[in-house]
Amino acid sequence: MAEGLLTKADRASMSSGLELRAPFLDEAVLEFATTLPVEARVKGFETKAFLKRYALRYLPREIVNRRKRGLSVPIGRWLRGPMREWAAGALENQRLTAAGVQPEAALELLAEHCERKADHARALWTLLVLSEWLNWVSEETTALSNHPTPARR
Repeated sequence: MAEGLLTKADRASMSSGLELRAPFLDEAVLEFATTLPVEARVKGFETKAFLKRYALRYLPREIVNRRKRGLSVPIGRWLRGPMREWAAGALENQRLTAAGVQPEAALELLAEHCERKADHARALWTLLVLSEWLNWVSEETTALSNHPTPARR
């Protein structure tokens, strides 16, 4: 955790001027957790049994028992709003055509997404990242070809 999630979380919080804490990694909390019997920590497939039972004192059952949720970026909403024109332009990228993506099909996905007929956010994001990557590769290739190579001896 120290080399992965904690480091990334620390950098992300610092870049936003936030102080981040990981209370379950506090030494006193860890020492207390080791004193709990296994059945207080895990019940069948339910993990954090003690923590959930304790949380029920303060939080409604529907919050304590809800499914885990990630901190996802609202790409679907952005593609319907502020990123819509950019997305449409990126999906018309001729480099995508050369990579085997049909612009008409990609734009149809965007239209269905914007009309809320279907949620194509993940597929659209994949195509948009591919479009940007293809542009970047093309620019890098052009930049490299414009630099003279040193003469060989």
